[in-house]
Amino acid sequence: MLIKMTGRFNIYPAGFYVKRALSAVSADDLDAAINYYHRAAAKDFGNEKVMVLREILASEIRHRKKLILDRQSGEKPVQDEECQKAVKLLDDFLARMGYQIEKG
Repeated sequence: MLIKMTGRFNIYPAGFYVKRALSAVSADDLDAAINYYHRAAAKDFGNEKVMVLREILASEIRHRKKLILDRQSGEKPVQDEECQKAVKLLDDFLARMGYQIEKG
């Protein structure tokens, strides 16, 4: 009970949230990883681990975006509307992290 309460009130150090974010990336849960990143950044944005996590997440998002765009232009094109929604969602993740979105 105490662990759930302390997590809710963001009283763990930034390193705790970095570890959780990396676990979420490993579990393919990008939404949770982004949320843990924001908690870590709120605790200590200048922390080296937080900055490395930011780059890891941005790289993961860009990789997923590239896969979606490659799938869209592949031999068997998937639903264009679904791809656009997925790309917009990934762009929103990058924007929430403070990155500029490349158009094109």
